[in-house]
This record gives sequence, structure tokens and C-alpha cells, in this order.
Amino acid sequence: MCLPVYGTAAAETNAKKLWNCLRLEIFQPVDAETEDSALLATQAMVKTIHVDHDVQINDFKGFAKGVTQECLDILKQPEKSQARHAIKTICALFPTTRKSNTPV
Repeated sequence: MCLPVYGTAAAETNAKKLWNCLRLEIFQPVDAETEDSALLATQAMVKTIHVDHDVQINDFKGFAKGVTQECLDILKQPEKSQARHAIKTICALFPTTRKSNTPV
């Protein structure tokens, strides 16, 4: 809830540190509620960092690109237990994109 209040600059400055904490709660969850909260916080961070951009899922940059790439790397071995968490993370990023009038 605080990320939009602190704004883009603060979110960008602390993105790596925050992601390291959130990643732990997503990929090694203690309980479902904590995992869901970490996914929502990741969404909020992406929205806050990329607030001025018309971000498309195939055009992520910066923080969002790093998170997406990390998850895609994990999904190269879908049989691993981390794959399910990577899918949840990528799914959490979808609502952060904006629809474009440009045809795909």
C-alpha cells in the first residue's frame, strides 16, 4: 500500500532489495496469505515503477523485465518445484499491463 505513496523514485531505488524479500515469500512461502500478499506487493511495485509507461507484457523494462526473465528462466525446468511459483508471479504481472489499441 505504501509504494504508490512513496512514488517511482523510491520504488526504483529499493526495487532490488524489496524483490529479494518478496521473492523469498513467493518462492518459499510460509503460508498462502503471505504468498498472496507478496504477489500483490510485486504488482504494486511494477505499477509504481512503470506508472508513466504504457507497459505491454512483451515490452517490460527494468524491474518488471528482471522479474519476468527470472521467472522464465525457472520455467525452463517446469518439473522443478519453483516452476509453480514462477507461474504465479508471471500471472500476477498480467494485471499491471495496459491494453493497447495496437493489434498483435
